[in-house]
Amino acid sequence: MTFYVTFGQKSPFRNGWVEVEAKDYQSARDIINYAIGPWYSNIFNTAEFDGAIKSFLSRGKLGETLK
Repeated sequence: MTFYVTFGQKSPFRNGWVEVEAKDYQSARDIINYAIGPWYSNIFNTAEFDGAIKSFLSRGKLGETLK
């Protein structure tokens, strides 16, 4: 599954997202915590992200997909 990690407005990564490939939400959370620590705002699945969030993030995808 693909998950999308977003960041708060004070983050240098604001207005963008990081993709994470994982088997479930908890695994995605573990991957992002290992990669950057707890310095993110939210994790969304594809339906949540494509439905409302993606259109607000003008910087687009940041970096490579984490696995």
